[in-house]
Amino acid sequence: MIFLYPHNLLLVSLAAGISVYLGFLSLQTTPRRVFVHLSFVTILLWAAAAFISGRGLGVFLVGCGIVSMMAWRQFCLQNDFLAKLWLSGSSAFGGTLILLSLVVLPPNRPEGAAAWFITSVYFGALVLTTSFMAGALAISAHRGTEIPSSLLENALVACLVALGLRFLLLMGVLIGFPKLFPGWGNQVLDFLAKEHFSALVGWIVLGLALSFALNLWSWNRLRQGATPASLWRPLAISMLSAIAGEYLARTLFF
Repeated sequence: MIFLYPHNLLLVSLAAGISVYLGFLSLQTTPRRVFVHLSFVTILLWAAAAFISGRGLGVFLVGCGIVSMMAWRQFCLQNDFLAKLWLSGSSAFGGTLILLSLVVLPPNRPEGAAAWFITSVYFGALVLTTSFMAGALAISAHRGTEIPSSLLENALVACLVALGLRFLLLMGVLIGFPKLFPGWGNQVLDFLAKEHFSALVGWIVLGLALSFALNLWSWNRLRQGATPASLWRPLAISMLSAIAGEYLARTLFF
C-alpha cells in the first residue's frame, strides 16, 4: 500500500537522478565534498521514500538506500571506482523497476494517457535532478566549497535543456496530439485543460516558466563573471519551484 503518493515518486525520481548525475561527474574537476555530501543526500531520500511507501516496495527502497550508503562510504575512503559502481547499482535498479512500480494510473484516465504519463515521469525526473544539482552546487559554494564556475555552468545548461524538453513534450500533448490523433488526443487535452486546469497552470508557471527564467538569468550572470556562491538564492528558489511544479504535474492523474 502506498501511503503518500506522489511524494514517494518524487523522492525516488530525485534519488535515482542524483545517483546518475554523480556517476557522470568527473572527480578531476569536481570537489570530493560534492560526491560525499550528495551521495549522503541520496541515502536520506531513499530512506524517506521507503518510510512512506509501505512494506512491499519499502523493502526494495531500503535496499537502494543501503547500496547508496556503500557508495557514500567508498567516496569517504576515496575508493572512487567502487563508489561509482555502487551508485550505478542504485540508480539502475531504483530508476527503472522501482520508479515504474510506483507509477499509479487511475482507471478513468483518457485513452493514450498512460504512455504519456510514464514518459512524463522520466522527463520530470530529469528536471528535478538538474534543478537540484544546480541549486546544490551553488549552495555548496556559498557554504565554502570551491565550486568551479564551469561545473555550475554545465549544470545550468543541463537544467535549461531538461526544462526545454519538458516544455516541448507538454506542447506536443496540448497542441500536437489533438491534431495528429483527434480521438484520444482531444480526450487528453480536455482532461488536462478542463478537468485539471488549475494544476496544469500551476505546473507551467512554477515548474517550467519560473524555473527556466531563474536558471537562464543565473546562467547569464555566471557568464558575466558572477561567482557560484552569489547565485545560491535564485537557484535555491528555482530548485524549490521545480519540485513544486513536478508535484503538481503528478497530481494531474489523480
